[in-house]
Amino acid sequence: MVDELRGRWVDAPPNRIPIAKRRGANPAAVACNACRKRKHKCSHDRPTCTACQDLGKVCVYDVEPGYSRHQALKQKQKSQQDELAEMHELFDRLRRLEEDEGAGVLRSLRSGAQPQDLLASLRSGSFRAQRHLNTLEANIVRFNLAGILSDPGSKHQLRRLFAAAYSLGAMAGSGKQQTTISLKEQVILPAPTAILPGWHKTEQFDATAAERLTTSNVRRFAPVNLALNLIPFERWTSVVVDRTQMVDILSIYFSWWHPTYRLFDEERFIDHLINGVPDPPASCLFNACCSIACAQYRNMDPTCGSLLPYFHQQAKASWSASLGQTHVRLVSAAGALCIPTYLLGEEDLALGYMTQGYQIATRLGLFSVTPREVPPAGHITYSAYRELSIAAWGLFNLSASTSLHHSGPPMIARHPSYHIVGGTDNPRRWVSWPRAATDQSFQANGDVSYSALSQLIVEFCNLRSHFRSTDKRGFQMSLIMLQHLLQWSSTQPDSQLPANNYTPHNTHLYIIVHSIIMECFRPYKASNRFAAQLFQASMTQVRTLLQRMVDKWDDVPLPSLSGLPRLAHEEMLRLQQGDKQAAHFMTLACEYLYRYAEWSPFALRMLEAILLTAIHREIQLPARLQAIMVGLKAKKAALEVAADDIKTTFSIALEYEQGEQLTATATSLLQQVKDLAI
Repeated sequence: MVDELRGRWVDAPPNRIPIAKRRGANPAAVACNACRKRKHKCSHDRPTCTACQDLGKVCVYDVEPGYSRHQALKQKQKSQQDELAEMHELFDRLRRLEEDEGAGVLRSLRSGAQPQDLLASLRSGSFRAQRHLNTLEANIVRFNLAGILSDPGSKHQLRRLFAAAYSLGAMAGSGKQQTTISLKEQVILPAPTAILPGWHKTEQFDATAAERLTTSNVRRFAPVNLALNLIPFERWTSVVVDRTQMVDILSIYFSWWHPTYRLFDEERFIDHLINGVPDPPASCLFNACCSIACAQYRNMDPTCGSLLPYFHQQAKASWSASLGQTHVRLVSAAGALCIPTYLLGEEDLALGYMTQGYQIATRLGLFSVTPREVPPAGHITYSAYRELSIAAWGLFNLSASTSLHHSGPPMIARHPSYHIVGGTDNPRRWVSWPRAATDQSFQANGDVSYSALSQLIVEFCNLRSHFRSTDKRGFQMSLIMLQHLLQWSSTQPDSQLPANNYTPHNTHLYIIVHSIIMECFRPYKASNRFAAQLFQASMTQVRTLLQRMVDKWDDVPLPSLSGLPRLAHEEMLRLQQGDKQAAHFMTLACEYLYRYAEWSPFALRMLEAILLTAIHREIQLPARLQAIMVGLKAKKAALEVAADDIKTTFSIALEYEQGEQLTATATSLLQQVKDLAI
């Protein structure tokens, strides 16, 4: 029986119990903090594990689900390294900030602001804009559209200032003002402007200077300021130029650019040129002024065009020889050298000169926090104070004007610590720059009015991002900006109003004013009738000013490009909408840009971007603009402008609306129309 059972046991299949495979531990499972502290096995359940649930404790995991502790530690180390790098960057930026801006950052840190947020603001430049915005809101009474319309006093003041700013419209057409009245708002609009068809017309000059002025035929007029004849030019430049022509070139600068920016005290500088010992800063300033004059005058005298590169090269060489010095004349030289360098297409180098000039001015205390009081007029230090003040405000004005061409804030946002001084009771009159300008009270001391406007330009550029928004806050800031501009206009003497002063310098100021108003209220013109009327009124004024500029001065360009690209782009949009006058004014603005494109890659790229955008939108361009488009190819070849040389300033005329989109479109079109023949 035992054998029988043994046989059955052997023949029977083994009845083995299958052993379940041991499940491996979850590598990503991390115990909660409570279980780790108690050294208890954790069930890894989230949000509460079993042990914590039984004990009624709060279950906290310091690792995200799906991560092992090793991965979590690596991620934590990386975040700490990034945070350390950000702190180093924040520290470096704090060391480079101005004193008041650095104090503002520290105050924000003490108030609980996150360092990462402050660093992002410093990177984008919005911290300075926000700080300026807070200052405005603290010092200016807030008001909105409803407040203006409900307050009779504010409404009356705004209407009065608005009428003063747009008084130009009364002289533009029939001499009457058209008033648009509604139940909610009343805005004075100028009468329609009388338009002269066509660009090519009979040239209009002063009766005493009927023929085209060139360097050769103005020599029969004796220079008003005989001191220019006493300058030993061979001491200050190695460029070989006839003495009479050199006097003409200098008088061109003093008649045209000097009233706008006034980078230096002309009395002390001319005296130094006559009696002083040659030095690199003065040589740089002298050659830079000659470069500016030659760049402006080359359209009327080709000889000046041939001299431009020599003066410019001499100015840059003198600047290099001046490095390491700290002198007020270097501040003026940096601004003067920046202008021709910027207009000749070397934008990065030009801004570098301005930065170095600002650093020198900072070392001289021209932009310190503490204001410097003006000494008495007869005091021995008054002359030196005046020279420092003019240099500081000249560089500030130039920075404000340049910032109009960029989407960011101005390079010099702080006002100089020296008060504005230096206007002359009997302004000089220089004969070489069109004689009509000197015959009609062309004032050479417009630095005060331009400096006041420059402060508003700085405000506008700092707050530009707020003006582009469509919320209530942006509209409030636009109204505050309008009030500042109208207050500036109301402080101008009667002799400086557009109706009484047709000089290019004064025309340039008001084109800037109306261009800023247009850009402030552009986002709201579709939804707010008040904004639409303001925009249309300024648009009409820019048209009127440009037409008057053409009628009066013809071949004389504006001091800078401010306003022209924006006007050309706006007229292009109006032409697309069927505006009959838009073709004429777009042609005027593009014609001016085309003249600048003779020697400025900067203007050439802007004009090309606008025309390419018009072609992309299938806008029917006038015949003259089609010819300009064809002519741009020859100018690009002459200026050696590469098709892909697109810098940030390429979109300055377009950035207020769809800058990135239009720039990308224009950039792609540049590659497609290399051989375009219209």
